[in-house]
Amino acid sequence: MEARTVNNLPPAATHDDAVRCLLAIELSKKSWIVAVNTPLSNKVGRHTLKPCDEKELLDLC
Repeated sequence: MEARTVNNLPPAATHDDAVRCLLAIELSKKSWIVAVNTPLSNKVGRHTLKPCDEKELLDLC
């Protein structure tokens, strides 16, 4: 897995605060749907993946 650094985003929390990224995954034979919520956005991101595509799921995480 490749680590990426993004420098143009505001800090998600101070050094004393915990940062949580929430993922909800719905698995089916037709598709995998992943919902992502981070402290950097007020919106929930929704991604549709091909079923059984573990590499794409890990890349998204």
